[in-house]
Amino acid sequence: MLTFLFCVRRVTRAYHTQRIAVHFRCAQPSKLRDMTMATTATEEPINLTKAASSLTTSEASQSVRPGPDEATWKLIRETYRKVKEDCLDDWDIALLKAFDAGTSAFHVPIEVRQSPGKGRGVFVTQLIPKGTAICEDQSGHFTTESQWREFLSLLPRDLAYDAVSWAYVEKYQGKSAVWLDLYEGSLMNHGSDNRSSMLSKLCASCFKKSKKEDLSEEANLEDLYHDGKWHMHASRDIQPDEELLCDYDNFHDYDHKLKWYDDTWEEYIGDDDSGIHDY
Repeated sequence: MLTFLFCVRRVTRAYHTQRIAVHFRCAQPSKLRDMTMATTATEEPINLTKAASSLTTSEASQSVRPGPDEATWKLIRETYRKVKEDCLDDWDIALLKAFDAGTSAFHVPIEVRQSPGKGRGVFVTQLIPKGTAICEDQSGHFTTESQWREFLSLLPRDLAYDAVSWAYVEKYQGKSAVWLDLYEGSLMNHGSDNRSSMLSKLCASCFKKSKKEDLSEEANLEDLYHDGKWHMHASRDIQPDEELLCDYDNFHDYDHKLKWYDDTWEEYIGDDDSGIHDY
């Protein structure tokens, strides 16, 4: 999951023009972010300062980076909770309940591995029949620059770099917001090799839309709404050890006016083509 900007629903999965019903969401109705998820339970918040200090920037020196472990995802989620605690809306409340309940976003066994030419990616470990629910949406949103910058400032630099590269712009209640998948979905790659190879070198506002026919052939996921939540489903049979690919063109709002989103992309990533950060 430009997540994901390509900024990557992965390299920034910076996409989402208003999520539409399927990952090939051509002329489907826009995804409504005010639909909520149910679940309950509580969990003691982690110490963000202590957790962040345990994460070093050593990964920056590695050309092959492992996927975030559960402790890292927990840090990301608890940081989100801290930033949004005074301005929770219905979407946030449902999202945090799912986290507190320990609800996994993925419904099928997956592994984060290196994807040739793309960096990190998400792979299934068993045959997934067409139509199978793969995962549910567990993404957070930032409606103001102060929220987004506070969130990034509370993360270790390398993790903030990742968050910026995974983020995307999508409408929320009629206005543009920065979205971030707070689970392994941020690591899902785009369905086009050509598109993915460009992402790490371009600013979100510079991404050029690719022709639909060039992308949908390799994408193997689509979005469907059921059971009160949005889920990604297999659009065809997916073989064991095959990578999950989604169509970034259907996520990022290329015409957004969030200058502060573009500014943070430039500040954290800019023209970095060193290959040190392999999304």
